[in-house]
Amino acid sequence: MASTISEPVPEAVLHECDPYGDIILQLRHPNPPFAVWDDSIENATVKQEPSPYDNGPQRAANELLFQPSVTIIDYESAVVDPEPADDDLSPAVDAFAHLDGLDLDNQPTPIYGETAAIVDEPMPADTEPVPNDEAPSQDAPEPCPTEKHTPIKIDGEPPGIEIRVSSRHLILASSHFRRMLKGDWKEAKSLQLDGCLHIEETDWDADALRIVMDIIHGRFRRVPKVISLEMLAKIAVIVDYYECHEVVELFSSMWIQSLKHTVPASYSRNIILWMSISWVFQQPDLFRSTTIITTKNCRGTVQTMGLPIPDQIIFRINKKREDFIERSVTALHNLLVELRKGDNSCSFACSSILLGALIKQMDNRKLFLPRPVASFEGYSAAEVAEFVRTIYTPEWCSISKKSSQRARPHSCSLRNYVDPIISDYDASMDDVAIESYLRMPSLTLIS
Repeated sequence: MASTISEPVPEAVLHECDPYGDIILQLRHPNPPFAVWDDSIENATVKQEPSPYDNGPQRAANELLFQPSVTIIDYESAVVDPEPADDDLSPAVDAFAHLDGLDLDNQPTPIYGETAAIVDEPMPADTEPVPNDEAPSQDAPEPCPTEKHTPIKIDGEPPGIEIRVSSRHLILASSHFRRMLKGDWKEAKSLQLDGCLHIEETDWDADALRIVMDIIHGRFRRVPKVISLEMLAKIAVIVDYYECHEVVELFSSMWIQSLKHTVPASYSRNIILWMSISWVFQQPDLFRSTTIITTKNCRGTVQTMGLPIPDQIIFRINKKREDFIERSVTALHNLLVELRKGDNSCSFACSSILLGALIKQMDNRKLFLPRPVASFEGYSAAEVAEFVRTIYTPEWCSISKKSSQRARPHSCSLRNYVDPIISDYDASMDDVAIESYLRMPSLTLIS
């Protein structure tokens, strides 16, 4: 079906990073839904029933066993970033050397969220455009016309956003644009009548894209000192796509430092946002924390929501969770067989009591029949480990023929059988973080 032209619309919003820029970035379909989270997946927990053997503190602990946690951890107290050595400073520091005399502390500090707007400031005096009555120098680039562009309006499509940028800045800061503008991409050859290259981008958050472009072009007074977690995640996606990690490094470190205290202790959409942010901006301690939390608390396949997290990392997290639950469930069912046979029990009565107690508790937690199978949807490694830790042994007495010890408490306990099942739980959860960290690319490898 052919598109139809509707009534006139407002002109495209023009943001100038460089008034003499030779490239117009045309953002179509700005501000789409970002990192959509499916709550139904995480809310699909296995229904639990209270055990008749749970009493007092033990019962209270088990009642809380499968409740999702909403606590917030103080990341600063949990993970301490090592101080970098003087000779290990990033080359990005040199790119900001000319800011030494700039009083950034007295600049306004807007907080950017999903709908934050960036207001253009007047150009400093030393960067005023050359007046029309003065001839530009021989080496000065020919500026693009300053009039705003009016895109054709398609029914149902809002006006786009245009950003005037410099090819020299983009080539220097971004490997993506370096390949595009120096290679055989059609964008490198699509010179328009206005003398500019027009590059169309789609589905970026407009504020996040403008922030990244302002950083690339040295417009630091426009860059907010404080942003929301949502905006930081959107910026991380753009930085990863354009491969401009180094130029954004100082700002990303500042933003992360101001938001670290909000890292959640439970698996949620925010923990995946943090995992993506820590991967893109090379924060190994933060990345380790997010992978451990996810591996322990995820109740199914990890939702990446299209964020830049390597597939092999998500594969290892999913596999580590499934492997631990599989080992635990298998060990519990093997224990049922052992108790049923009674080969290693002290008496028929002892094995019968322990077998019945274990069956009832496993059945209450939906771990008996039907036996759970991979991918164990609705079960988390932390919940299974906590269940094993809190398995209850009934208290009973053996009848003795000796009159002085007529009723003697029986010493056999399920704890002797189940404790080895989770002895390596914490170590196994940490393994995936270490393995994932070893796959984290170094900034020195980004070209």
